[in-house]
Amino acid sequence: MQRVLDWRPEWDEFHDLGFKALDVLAAVDTDESWSVIERAAEEDRRRVRDIAVSLLKRFRPGR
Repeated sequence: MQRVLDWRPEWDEFHDLGFKALDVLAAVDTDESWSVIERAAEEDRRRVRDIAVSLLKRFRPGR
């Protein structure tokens, strides 16, 4: 599951792929998918990091 966030194609300058991957990972809703989202909350890509943090606050508060 982590590979989906690690892929950074040149044509994805606004990191839409990572953003969409987070949405899918949240929908999968397993411990493994949330673990990937938690790692994304420390991403260097600001948009991906902000969305990951937002998902964690909304759906996994206290973790």
